[in-house]
Amino acid sequence: MEPSHTNSIIATLHHESCSLQAGVLKLPFFSALCSGTLPRESYVNQLRVFAALFNTLERLFAYLVTMENLGQGNANSTRMVEAASVLEPAVRAVLGVAESHFGHLMDDLGCLNSAIIPEITGVRRQVDTLIARMRYLANEDPVCLMGYVFTFQSLLQINSANGSAVRRCFHLEHADKGALFYAGYGDKALEYQAVYENRMNSFELDEQAVSRLMGGMHESFGFMTGIHAALYPLPAADGMKFSAASINPEASSHEVPANEGEVAAAVAAGRLCLEEFAYFNARYGERGRRFASGDTAWLVTLSRLSQSELVRKTAWFGNFLAVQGMPRLTLERQLFYLHQELIKAFPDQQEEYGMLLEAVAWLKSERLKQISADDFDSLIRAFTAMTDNELDGRMKGTGPLIVSAVCDERAGVKVEKPRSIETWLTSADSFDAEWIAAVQEIFAQARAVCGNKNISVTGV
Repeated sequence: MEPSHTNSIIATLHHESCSLQAGVLKLPFFSALCSGTLPRESYVNQLRVFAALFNTLERLFAYLVTMENLGQGNANSTRMVEAASVLEPAVRAVLGVAESHFGHLMDDLGCLNSAIIPEITGVRRQVDTLIARMRYLANEDPVCLMGYVFTFQSLLQINSANGSAVRRCFHLEHADKGALFYAGYGDKALEYQAVYENRMNSFELDEQAVSRLMGGMHESFGFMTGIHAALYPLPAADGMKFSAASINPEASSHEVPANEGEVAAAVAAGRLCLEEFAYFNARYGERGRRFASGDTAWLVTLSRLSQSELVRKTAWFGNFLAVQGMPRLTLERQLFYLHQELIKAFPDQQEEYGMLLEAVAWLKSERLKQISADDFDSLIRAFTAMTDNELDGRMKGTGPLIVSAVCDERAGVKVEKPRSIETWLTSADSFDAEWIAAVQEIFAQARAVCGNKNISVTGV
């Protein structure tokens, strides 16, 4: 079949998907939503589903653009161009709007205090399978992935039609206080949808490509129907649990405590650690804050381990953070704050959480194998003096991170240069020459002192 210009791709997809959309709307989830009886747990878990999916789509879009740029003359190049072109308006919504769908979802989850609501494990399993499939298609069959995008666009429209039902069901006075995702882009929504549909209709797809596109649409509707069926009615208690993804939809579903109070303490501890080191927010922004909370919640599980297992997992996670550009001192401080928040919340369980201080002590001892405590403190004071109190506090906590990064380096932790804290702190795009000179000087002094107790710190 030759490419058709009389029957648009979007019209064909709409025709083919009518019964699939009707099937989704008949599910108990939407019936309960419209009747005002949907549990908050079901709504929060639905938002997490879409957060995970749109975060994945945004990353796949970036990947496809990169592959397109690298793939000149590559057989996959045309498919990459097509998929990236469709994903751009559908996912990024760049026509004058700064917030992405993912940003709206994270705002809603924050307003709903979602960190203390457990995950529906059956939903998470299906989402993980769906995301794995999307990642596969981005490389192997981007045209099929375009069918997934159509499905997600269709579900956005279904959600938008139920925006008032969400606000009534959960007593949300304003859409921007927990229902921003359902509200969509307001007056701009039709404009964005038109851009997306025009992009889709501009492609000249042969019969085989249309078949792959339809296959992706049917496949993704199957995933989303199963996911919404699992959202409501809620499963029994053992079908819900806390995981890192409960706190941060970008994270994996690794285990975190089942106790709501422990999760709340972990979130508070993550916030305290972020406040101590301005570097986190400056470099990683909102995404860094979400991962800090999720990671800290997982750290609670260390308190249940034996001494040897505690050291093994602490060493592994410390190294993992370090190679991402977060020196091991950040883990040391996270664990300290976590212990502090846990015993504040559970004063009668100090002994149970004592193992966390064992992990703090081990990390500190590893650091002090490379440098004396006096030299560590002297280098920090020197950096503070050289940078006008770390840019009047705007980059507070940077000195300890620099020295800790050198300690990690001397301990054998290998960090790729583009990811290193040193590379980031000496970028002329972000910092002036005076700051960069101070960073380079303290790195140099720390490297001279670490592992050589006969060298003293200069300039202090």
